[in-house]
Amino acid sequence: MITTTGLTKVYRSRGRETAALDGVDLHVREGEVYGVVGRSGAGKSTLIRCVNLLERPTSGTVQVAGEDLTSLPGSALRAARSRIGMVFQHFNLLSSRTVQDNVELPLEILGVSGKERSRKALELLDLVGLSDKGKAYPAQLSGGQKQRVGIARALAGDPKVLLSDEATSALDPETTRSILQLLRDLNEQLGLTVLLITHEMDVVKAICDSAALMKDGRIVESGKVTDLLATPGSELAHELFPVGGRPSGEDSTVVDLTFHGEAATEPVISQLSRTYNIDISVLGAALETIAGRQVGRMRIELPGRFEDNVVPIGFLREKGLQVDVAPVGKPADSNNDSLVKEAVK
Repeated sequence: MITTTGLTKVYRSRGRETAALDGVDLHVREGEVYGVVGRSGAGKSTLIRCVNLLERPTSGTVQVAGEDLTSLPGSALRAARSRIGMVFQHFNLLSSRTVQDNVELPLEILGVSGKERSRKALELLDLVGLSDKGKAYPAQLSGGQKQRVGIARALAGDPKVLLSDEATSALDPETTRSILQLLRDLNEQLGLTVLLITHEMDVVKAICDSAALMKDGRIVESGKVTDLLATPGSELAHELFPVGGRPSGEDSTVVDLTFHGEAATEPVISQLSRTYNIDISVLGAALETIAGRQVGRMRIELPGRFEDNVVPIGFLREKGLQVDVAPVGKPADSNNDSLVKEAVK
């Protein structure tokens, strides 16, 4: 539904150039909720504004629903934009217009008749849970209600794609949860493809099917959230699901375990301890629902160096756990996997 290829955006000011986007390739499938996450200045907001060409990229292409937006002339681009809804961080409602009038605004610009505008606006306000607020003004609404109006307005043109630029970052946690649930409901009810920008990992955990991590204008990692969680060494998975805890000493091996599916219900740690007669320290553990699936993470400490624990680690992998090993005091050894495989054999 959304594809960017080699997307770059360079800003020029006082003889200096700053690359906000540096060759971004993004692929968002139809009907999914896709999150782009990263720190401030990573290029996230520039990316989403380039997707609907509010910012024209310096080079590269943007395709939405099979249409190359970067090649369209002005009138055709405006028509294509009407099929892409956008929700902003700070709501951007017109204070002098009622809630209903704010929702009607895109339809008014498109030349839709007054009667049809009113019907559509009331229908959308009901959809976002504000059927009784049509005559109110933005100043009379809470932050969450304002964002719901912004979402209703973004849906006025019956878009296939909904873009969300930090739509929940100005809201409290409870309101954030309700807005995220609304976005997921709209995704399922209307078949919307949702591309959202956020710096909050909890947003990705709550509703995203797929995600990408941006740094310095580039996408450094992307994929389905469930696949990323099953990828050893995934930086995005680590950010999504950190497990803390420090080892008790240098002569030990720290192991991060991820439990999926049936492995999450097995007493694997107690089996490991009994089988190899070793004491295991649990440094941290958590169980969360991510992308609709329960996933467990645990950080454990095994006595002795990595070479002393090759067989126990092989046991954990045989049990279906994802295992990331980092010997204490030095980075993970690229030869670790081959040693474990030999032990399993």
